[in-house]
Amino acid sequence: MKPLAFLLAITSVMIAAWFAPAGATRVQAMPRAADAANGAALFQQYDCAKCHQADANGGLGPDGEEAPKIAGTRLSYDDFIAQIRMPVDRMQAFPDMGDADGQDLYAYLKTLP
Repeated sequence: MKPLAFLLAITSVMIAAWFAPAGATRVQAMPRAADAANGAALFQQYDCAKCHQADANGGLGPDGEEAPKIAGTRLSYDDFIAQIRMPVDRMQAFPDMGDADGQDLYAYLKTLP
């Protein structure tokens, strides 16, 4: 690689890193085929119905607060997994949910009306 090309490549990486939000992590968008059937089991395992109801159409959670409809979610996968791991509202966080489980749960929710 020529010195100028190398310098430009390094500079581009440094600029991108400088302007990235603090603590930002890049999530890969569904790198494998997801298993919606496993996602249905995960919906039960993680007790999502406690707040979002069995059909994932939302309702009152145990605290009496309204939980949103997540069936047929319109969130991108990246936004969905970010909300699961670091919620922006009162939702319980699942920071240890693995990528495969997140993909499967997302695929399941996308199958719901």
